[in-house]
Amino acid sequence: MHHVSWKLCQRFVNDDPPDGCVDDAVAAWKRSKGDIREVLRAIVSGPDFWAARNVRAKVKTPLEFVVSALRAVGADPDTTARLAQVVARLGEPLYLHVAPDGYPEMEAAWVNSGALLDRMNAGVALAAGKLPGVNPTTDSAVGALATPDELIAVVDREILGGTMSGNTKQVIKRQLADIGDPQQARALAIGLALGGPEFQRQ
Repeated sequence: MHHVSWKLCQRFVNDDPPDGCVDDAVAAWKRSKGDIREVLRAIVSGPDFWAARNVRAKVKTPLEFVVSALRAVGADPDTTARLAQVVARLGEPLYLHVAPDGYPEMEAAWVNSGALLDRMNAGVALAAGKLPGVNPTTDSAVGALATPDELIAVVDREILGGTMSGNTKQVIKRQLADIGDPQQARALAIGLALGGPEFQRQ
């Protein structure tokens, strides 16, 4: 009971789950005689779920990254296995984890310089229409805009929900400085946002 509650808090709240979250989950488990819906309800309605240290504390797995990137740009996956191969190249081949415990939940399993570079490359390829197995529609995600600042502001709002840091904005602005083609600029800005640090958070 305690172990499963701890695992659920780790999955949904933080890699290092707060004791209060686990205690609330265990109490709900006892109260409901093991009804997982009630345990999850206790987790998401508890104070730890929305505590500042736990909001966006979890890093997306490769599968979560690919799925959320496709949703962000309104992309239409095809029926081939090519997109699953992209997820595998990012480190999470579907259904192929050797041990029976599933892929890890910890950030350390997914975050290193090579993995982040791979995600950046995948985001840029997706936005440019060059990711195998998918047909992006970046026009619907972000329309044509006149200046880099306008473009970055819209990408921040539409792709990142207003969470883009000042540093990320400056990096994207520098990369856009020498690009005159509005379509290429839009694809690059979206791709860099998808590969950037803010988008890696759940």
